[in-house]
Amino acid sequence: MSEPERLGVAAPAAGVECGTDRLRELLAAIKELSGELELDVLLTRAMEVCTRLARADRSSLFIYDRGKDELWSKVAQGLDTLEIRFPAAKGLAGVCAREGRTVNVPDAYADECFNREFDLKTGYRTRSVLCVPMKDARGRVLGVIQALNRAGGRPFDAEDEELLSALGAHIAAFVENAQLYESIERLFEAFVRSSSTAIDERDPATAGHSRRVAKYAINLARAAHAEGLAEFTRARLRQLRYAALLHDFGKIGVRESVLAKRNKLSDDRLEAISERMRRLALERGDAPGLERALELVRRANSPSPLSDADAAGIRELREQGLLTPQEAEALSVRRGNLTPAEWQDMKSHAERSRNILSKIPWPEELARVPEIAYLHHEKLDGSGYPEGLSGDAIGIDARILEVADIYDALTAQDRPYKPALPHEKARAIMEEDASAGRLDASLVRLFFERELHAVDLTGDTQVVVQAG
Repeated sequence: MSEPERLGVAAPAAGVECGTDRLRELLAAIKELSGELELDVLLTRAMEVCTRLARADRSSLFIYDRGKDELWSKVAQGLDTLEIRFPAAKGLAGVCAREGRTVNVPDAYADECFNREFDLKTGYRTRSVLCVPMKDARGRVLGVIQALNRAGGRPFDAEDEELLSALGAHIAAFVENAQLYESIERLFEAFVRSSSTAIDERDPATAGHSRRVAKYAINLARAAHAEGLAEFTRARLRQLRYAALLHDFGKIGVRESVLAKRNKLSDDRLEAISERMRRLALERGDAPGLERALELVRRANSPSPLSDADAAGIRELREQGLLTPQEAEALSVRRGNLTPAEWQDMKSHAERSRNILSKIPWPEELARVPEIAYLHHEKLDGSGYPEGLSGDAIGIDARILEVADIYDALTAQDRPYKPALPHEKARAIMEEDASAGRLDASLVRLFFERELHAVDLTGDTQVVVQAG
């Protein structure tokens, strides 16, 4: 048994002899493509391989969308993907896909099926064309390999046809694997998005927070990549995006009374205090004094900063027995609306996020999702939580997520415990934190200089619909 037969490479047709060197090239090409699961990367690499194997000037590899009667392809371009689509009714590749046969044209302009629009748009001069159908195990056309302009000005020959046909059979299998992998990724994507939405919807005041944070984080990561601050592959961008979408997942374990708390005391508790003071006013005959006390309670109940005078007044009410120790503790919170115990419960969401996300069997390229989500509240000066890490101990992925999270927390819609800040005010606060060494100054500078809050760079595919 020959080496090509042992590896499952189709033998040349009768009367066609392929040189040993080209058969070795074919085997090497199959090996080169066999482990690639990302469809756009696979198609891009397959084009390069087909160009070398066919001795062509350039090649294209198209998938046939039978339902839409279109040919399409994805081309990886750095961190982005260019998608090309055109009707199968136009062009030689369409004839190949529709009829399932090899099309070998020595002079493209002499064939009435050739679509000249691409040449007219680009100034390229197509001469010879070879289109070979890629068929799946059931014999259905999955796509088309198209090689243009055989080297040396020669037309493509029978050996070229056989080599591309043999390679095409393997590429078809690789494409099917990549499409299956892509469908699994889409399922994973749907899970992540729905989980993120479910967390946001627990508190209407934070609706959309995770999606916006993911947008800001990806924008900033792309800018950091372009600036040379870090190298972000598309797989690493996806990992960061998932971490951003799920960074608050641990809030699923935070008590509803804490997560959705609007003031320092619940309406029921405030009403109980009011009723208590009304009874005492009747018993003591001191309605004006107790009315002033009640007004103080209502004022202190707001999450707005508590003044020294009001804090002293709350202590007096407790000493007088007008407030319980628990009520006084809640009303004495100087900023925000959470008591120290409640704040610890809220802060625990970072650790809960890691614990829950660590139970998911992430693929290798997404393995750091739990860690990045866990560290998004750390500060460079060590003042953050949950670990109190500082400096380089906080990876750039987590530092990017932190900048994105803080910006949205400052500028998002009004929340019960704080008003939304205008963009310039948020910028001033974050730049001050960067100057003080709490935030990454390079990332903060990039975020605002490039106005990354105002653009959407999260999509990784550009679609170009061509006429042929």
